[in-house]
Amino acid sequence: MTKKILIVDDEEDICDIYQFYLKDYATKIAFNGQEALTLINSEPFDLIISDINMPVMSGLKLLEACRKSQNYIPFIMVSAFGDKDKIKEAWSLGAYTFIEKPTNKEALLGFVNKALQFIPVTGNLTQVEENQTRNLSINLPTSIWKKIEEEAKTKNQDIKKIIEQILLK
Repeated sequence: MTKKILIVDDEEDICDIYQFYLKDYATKIAFNGQEALTLINSEPFDLIISDINMPVMSGLKLLEACRKSQNYIPFIMVSAFGDKDKIKEAWSLGAYTFIEKPTNKEALLGFVNKALQFIPVTGNLTQVEENQTRNLSINLPTSIWKKIEEEAKTKNQDIKKIIEQILLK
């Protein structure tokens, strides 16, 4: 079954380039977060590629709105500006990853392929292993998950809190 990807960017040329790169996928385009939210609420998507800075509704507000409505679609956040605070905010909201514009076809496809294999999970490592839904989407190697689990047990804390502490340093 063909995966569905929503491309969200206020620059039409960027949308066209991404759509060309992703020709093996079913793609739709939205030119701001509000248009994207309307599409997301009306049909399922497997992945969202969203610019961070857009008029009407930013990519961060779109990501936040999806997470508040319990929608855990993987997000690849994109920006021409490597604003560290916005990148941290995107990760704290559960973005899968961040890529900087411009990006080439191979890099974009690599991130897309990995994000489409990613299964969001929630809570503690037991739930991670059970592949249950979570509200923090981060792709980490198993060795890192084990360290996080040990840290969580030692401090008697939720894994999400440990990850947030690490990301927001």
